[in-house]
Amino acid sequence: GVLQAGQNVNSEVAPKSRSHVKSPYVGLVPFSEKHAEFFYGRKEVSKIIAANLRAARLTLVYGPSGVGKSSVLRAGVVSPLRKIASHALETRGAPDFAVVYFYLWASDPLEDLSQAIREAVQTSLGLATVDSIPATRSLVEIIKTWTERYGIELLIILDQFEEYFLYHEDE
Repeated sequence: GVLQAGQNVNSEVAPKSRSHVKSPYVGLVPFSEKHAEFFYGRKEVSKIIAANLRAARLTLVYGPSGVGKSSVLRAGVVSPLRKIASHALETRGAPDFAVVYFYLWASDPLEDLSQAIREAVQTSLGLATVDSIPATRSLVEIIKTWTERYGIELLIILDQFEEYFLYHEDE
């Protein structure tokens, strides 16, 4: 259907699954995973990025500020990849990968990223808890420990990475 200006998507004909969302338009805020059902127009780009994440050691997404990179990553890439991992857990008992989306650069990025990896592994494997890994200041060791312990690949998405240099200019 077509929405006219000012028309609310939560009218009586809207599907019940969308009733918790007031509007599909998020304005200047990037789309998130919870907005994935409303995110459209970048399906091909999202598929290419997701395929590259699974096939290549490093994938860079770059462009001018405000063009929607974070929206593509969150709603167009992270959400579908997590659905793939969840489906693999349900059908085969284990996913091939865990998706880690990280964008917090102000405090201790290594500690925060390590926690994000732990949460992604736990969610991807459908576990109530996972044991911590030994404390280390090496990102390589953190990734190696998680992947070896659970036999899954980590797809780590570092969004807004340029902020690292803003908050940690001396490093």
